[in-house]
Amino acid sequence: MLGYGRLDIRLLARGPRLLVDDRPVDAGSPQAALSLAVLSDKVGHPVHKSALVDALWDGAPPRTAVETLHSLMSRLRRKLRDAGLPAEALVSRGPGYVLDVDPRCVDWRRARLLLDDARRRADTGRRPEAALLFDEALALWDGDPLALVDGAWARARRADMRALRLRVLAGWAHNALELGDHAELLYRLEDHPLHEPLVLLRMRALAELGRGTEAAEAFTVLREHLRRTGGVEPNTQTRRLFERLLRDEVPAPRTEPPGERRPPPAAPPAPEAAPGPVPAPAPAVIDTLPNDLGDFTGRERELRLLLDDAEHTGTGTAVHVVRGLAGVGKTALALHAAHRMRDRFDIRLHIDLRGIDTGQALSRLLLALGVPGEAVPQTLDRRVEMWRTATADRRVLLVLDDAVRGRIAPLIPASPGGVALVTIRKNPVLELDGARDLQLRSPSDDEGLRMLAAFAHRPAEDDGMAPLASLLGNLPLALRLTAGQLRRHPARSAGAHAERILRNGLSEIEGTERRLTVVFDMSYADLSPVARRVFLCAGLHPVADLRLSAVAAAFGGLREAEAAFEELLDVHLVEETADGVFRMHDLVRRYAGERAGQEMTEPERRAVELRVLDHYLHTADAADRAALPGRFRPDPPMIGRPAGEAFAGPKEARDWFVEAFAELDAVVAFARERGYTAHLAWLPLVMAGLLESCGPWNEAERSLGLALEAWRSLGGEEGAAHVLYERGCIRRRLLRLDGAREDIAAAVAAWDAAGNTSGTAYARDQAGMVNNAAQEYRTGLKDHEAALAAFRGCGDRAGQAQALNRLGLARAHLGDFEGAVEAFREVCRFGDDHIRAQSMLNEARVRLETGYHREARRNCEESMAIFEALGDRLSAVNARANLGVVFEHLYRYEDALRCFSGVREFYRSVGNTPGILRADRGRAAALLGLGRPAEAQSVVEDALRRSDESGIRGIEPTLLYTAGDVYLAMGRPAMARMQYRSSRQQARVYGLTAPEGLACDRLGDLDTQEGDPVGARTFWREALRLLEPLRIQEVALIRIKLDIDPHIHGTGF
Repeated sequence: MLGYGRLDIRLLARGPRLLVDDRPVDAGSPQAALSLAVLSDKVGHPVHKSALVDALWDGAPPRTAVETLHSLMSRLRRKLRDAGLPAEALVSRGPGYVLDVDPRCVDWRRARLLLDDARRRADTGRRPEAALLFDEALALWDGDPLALVDGAWARARRADMRALRLRVLAGWAHNALELGDHAELLYRLEDHPLHEPLVLLRMRALAELGRGTEAAEAFTVLREHLRRTGGVEPNTQTRRLFERLLRDEVPAPRTEPPGERRPPPAAPPAPEAAPGPVPAPAPAVIDTLPNDLGDFTGRERELRLLLDDAEHTGTGTAVHVVRGLAGVGKTALALHAAHRMRDRFDIRLHIDLRGIDTGQALSRLLLALGVPGEAVPQTLDRRVEMWRTATADRRVLLVLDDAVRGRIAPLIPASPGGVALVTIRKNPVLELDGARDLQLRSPSDDEGLRMLAAFAHRPAEDDGMAPLASLLGNLPLALRLTAGQLRRHPARSAGAHAERILRNGLSEIEGTERRLTVVFDMSYADLSPVARRVFLCAGLHPVADLRLSAVAAAFGGLREAEAAFEELLDVHLVEETADGVFRMHDLVRRYAGERAGQEMTEPERRAVELRVLDHYLHTADAADRAALPGRFRPDPPMIGRPAGEAFAGPKEARDWFVEAFAELDAVVAFARERGYTAHLAWLPLVMAGLLESCGPWNEAERSLGLALEAWRSLGGEEGAAHVLYERGCIRRRLLRLDGAREDIAAAVAAWDAAGNTSGTAYARDQAGMVNNAAQEYRTGLKDHEAALAAFRGCGDRAGQAQALNRLGLARAHLGDFEGAVEAFREVCRFGDDHIRAQSMLNEARVRLETGYHREARRNCEESMAIFEALGDRLSAVNARANLGVVFEHLYRYEDALRCFSGVREFYRSVGNTPGILRADRGRAAALLGLGRPAEAQSVVEDALRRSDESGIRGIEPTLLYTAGDVYLAMGRPAMARMQYRSSRQQARVYGLTAPEGLACDRLGDLDTQEGDPVGARTFWREALRLLEPLRIQEVALIRIKLDIDPHIHGTGF
């Protein structure tokens, strides 16, 4: 027989667990784990095969049950052997199997042995030793036993295990009472108001502390429960104690433990509870508030609201309703506020309303005022009348904890200047005129960290504390339970505990007698069956933001989902962040996911996930088609085809995409994590147009890379070619030109091989854009001309408009402004509004280069208005950037600075580093024009650092050129010359003709200022050679400089 110590079988957990040498061992399938549990229940004794079969198949075994059982036992034996246990640990004996190990290896048996040992020691006067054994036994329970196991066998054992725990708890409580540990007893028994043996012990402890009123309340609650559920009375021993309490024949009060408060003696009993005036309570202060939390932290704003309002109460009772998610700290806040304002009241009452009705609550309140039990009226109306009469001339502070809506109004006292603090999980209806409503949300990250540090008695700066608080979503109850575990395990780091939570789930967030899941269970229990199902579907949702349309797709009906979300809002399991968009607290979402894992089968869960993925796939496809109707794209298959969202036009589609991008990005990651390869392949592809036109481009490049892997794993060459093309477009936007060339070339090769003429044409057109970005304008022009011919050959009008627009841009770069304008005007003949606006914007650049600034400004503003109407934020920002350049040329530097600052903010939000750098160049130039060179210097130097860190070099020559202008304006010509030289050198390296020519022009100006006319003319001639083919307006000025004798104009230009 295997001895105790190496093997640990845990049945007192939510599911059977097996550990060998403190290492978890996977028992295998759920059936294998159940078979281990059945054998462990009869450890050391044979279990007949028929009993195993009945347990495994819940009385309905298949024909192959015995054969399957043999296989299960073989695999389980192999698991045990692989874990290092001897072969004889699990053996076949007669008509059954036996787990032949020391009974103490099974926690269920060990708990009974510990209980017997603890009782023996308590009976012989060795109570401290007994207390340790009772605690050891209680610690064996890890949640509701076998909660994750279905079937009659598990239900029966679960009932036995629950009953055993109550016996152990009763033994511990009796021993604690004799040891005088009343405070801990009251704490542990608080959650068992209906179990008579424990209620009796709790009543004794309260009585010995002089808190007879609370003891009588406990009896009343128990008696009403027994009458309602079984038509019986409490047993003789409990009744006798209650009668002694009524006669004030209780043991002399013990010395109060630190922090405990004893209520004052009750008022003398009234002779008869008649409908007339109630006997007046004693004038002494009455205080039943539980102790305040000594480590209460944070909630400064909410506390100030409660205290400030309480200062300005009128003639009646001011009611403050504190509502919010279970565990968010409603009770703690209400009690702390009550203690802060308590000195102004002579009656301070607290009542926990969980599980009791209005009549019971009024009975407890009247008893607390000193009204004898026999004087409390039997009818609800009479109790309300007595309560209000008794409080009419007293200042009452009342805390109603865990109230139920519809039952609050009768409990509000008729107290002048009184205050009632009500905590409630459900949103209250407007039953209380003038009540103040305070919705309590999760604390901020800083506040949550402070709470965790205060509760755990650890510095907030300790490694892992901030991530742990974040992991817990800053939920106060989770922070407090976790802090308790950190205090019990001082050697455990916060980081190590976070890993335990990630590994074990919400079951790791627990205290000695409390679990986080219990408070969520209470809210879940309040839901209708439909709302529960929607809640479970939400727990399987790939993203934290829950769109009503997506959850409705997962659930299968919009109307039912809408009604369900109303219920979820009602109990604060979700918050509405926008119209039709909801969010769960991170821990609630995890709870919903774990609950779905318990209550839904794997096929059911997969079906929900597929419906959500289908919804996002087809909604993204619809948005991309609405925003960019002429985009070259493949058609996705009808994967499930749920009803996706529809869009009225481009702006609505683009606005949705920008708002939903984080969700879509998370859905892509979810599809990859869960192995939905087809959705991973299609989702980035169907929204590729929006990814390029809206960004963010870094995330777009990553998502398209994942899609490419998926297509290749599926063997989809055509899909892979489309993804390569789209990723090439994104990489060109990011100025990752080598990667863009590789992608476009691969797409061309694939489409050429497949005979896809349209695909090849679009790829050639994009290759031209890449060459233009690399300043290889002639090569780019040839690419666009070839693409245009191909589009004309296959009759693709959208492709023709796109190629013409880009061809015009290439011509402009080469100085063929007339040819560029001709191409732009031709686009307007058959392109849609979007491409027409693009050509208008490109024409603005030509007008700017040729000195027609007013026309350039008009084109920029008109194209920007079109883009904004279409919801194309990226193109609108590009138009604003060009408008900034126009203002710069018009010397309207304030307007230019405003444009470039707005452009930079947008590019920062989408992670577009090239755009940020270009905007910074414009900001620096505008600041310089405004006579603010020091600010300009800071901007341009920061941009140069960013350029160096990002590895984006194509913009660096322009930044260096601007830096030279800044240093020159600051009177530092040597530094300016260094910048111009660097600009010229970098431009030459990257083949950027215009920046190189402009740098030469500036170097010529410097030579003139320094009295070197020969050097100046050399630089100006080089500038003219470089810039003249581009036909830009600076050429005319350089010619003038060369025509004028520098000896006459020694100061230069």
